[in-house]
Amino acid sequence: MLETIVAPATPYGESSIGVIRISGSKALEIVKLLTKAKDFKNRYAHYRKIYLDNDIIDDAIVTFYESPNTYTGEDLVEISCHGSVIIIRTIVSELVNLGCLMAEPGEFTKRAFLNGKLDLLQAESITSIIKSKSDINLKNQQKILSGQLSNKLLTIKQKLLDVLSHFEHHLDIDEFDEVLELDNYIDSLNFIQKELKNLMDSFSMGKLYNDGLHVVICGKPNVGKSTLFNRMLNSDIAITSSEPGTTRDIINAEININGIPIKLFDTAGIRDSDNKVEKIGIDKAKKLSKIADLKLNIYDKIINRDSDLKKNEINIINKCDELSEGRYKDGFIYCSAKNNVGIDLIFDIIKEKLTLSKSTDGATFITSSRQHLNIKDAYHKIGVALENITNNNISIEILSLELREALDSIDLILGKTTPDDIINNIFSHMCVGK
Repeated sequence: MLETIVAPATPYGESSIGVIRISGSKALEIVKLLTKAKDFKNRYAHYRKIYLDNDIIDDAIVTFYESPNTYTGEDLVEISCHGSVIIIRTIVSELVNLGCLMAEPGEFTKRAFLNGKLDLLQAESITSIIKSKSDINLKNQQKILSGQLSNKLLTIKQKLLDVLSHFEHHLDIDEFDEVLELDNYIDSLNFIQKELKNLMDSFSMGKLYNDGLHVVICGKPNVGKSTLFNRMLNSDIAITSSEPGTTRDIINAEININGIPIKLFDTAGIRDSDNKVEKIGIDKAKKLSKIADLKLNIYDKIINRDSDLKKNEINIINKCDELSEGRYKDGFIYCSAKNNVGIDLIFDIIKEKLTLSKSTDGATFITSSRQHLNIKDAYHKIGVALENITNNNISIEILSLELREALDSIDLILGKTTPDDIINNIFSHMCVGK
């Protein structure tokens, strides 16, 4: 039997209310000692005094949830007390003295997973919901938490099991009693592969909405990088000056473009410099530019068009102060950051680069590399099986093995057969108290 655990469920710091969560077989017993109260009705909020020995620590609302109909599947108690750091710390310390163990990060959700209250996809979505920085990602993760993605995978799994059961049944009987017509299963396997392909292709968008992008503003000194940075953020975060080399370190801030969280970076101007501090900033700018998801190359005059412009780059001619509106011509955006002209056009081109014109209504994306890798593996195995059936050059035993491996990949996504080290790593990235 697992130990009874405790942790604050609200962030550290002062607030009007703080919540402490306790889960395990001794949760109610320990809370009765803490409150010196005997009666706790299931799913009722009780006004109780919290004691340290015979001294009152706080007045609180205590709610008891009886297993198995709880978040963790165990007896669970939530204490809503005043949000004082000292009060919360004292209550948690006393609960530990009374027999609780401090919970590890994500341990409440891990217990929910182990007790069958949710699968691994849903557990991962909880972390993403907490960390979500956009409405679209939040909606997507809520769909995953509600089971939409799991149900889709379970449908695929059932289709796969239907085919696999026919193959393995054939292996259990005398091969002279029945001839298995493999062509009869091509439609089912094509359906499975198509569904897996749709999920696999959703990863690029899902990753964008979940993880966001790094967009770096780069160029020579005094081309207006910091002014553009401020305009895009609609804030005066970066210091601007007519003197070249004003920005010597990397500055970053977050914005949201069509539901995608963007971390925007202002960097030091690239030039030869003897100043040690500026050289450090220039080196940082060069390194960041190499790993950026998208680069905004800023110029203050027309240059020869770069035929080697990469897919993740946008060329911007700044300081076109005579313009009344932005222009896009021959691969260059013409703007005036000083006069706030053409900034909307820059955002429009960024959206085009990110292919954000597609509607996301009703779509469910996969968002983690773990999910993508396993779906890709299952897709590949189904593809191999289809190719072998089409070529009519493989035994039923080998086909069954390919389908069984595809099935294993789907089970890994759902957490049915996932190794402990992967499971532990997933939950370790959650908050304490979740």
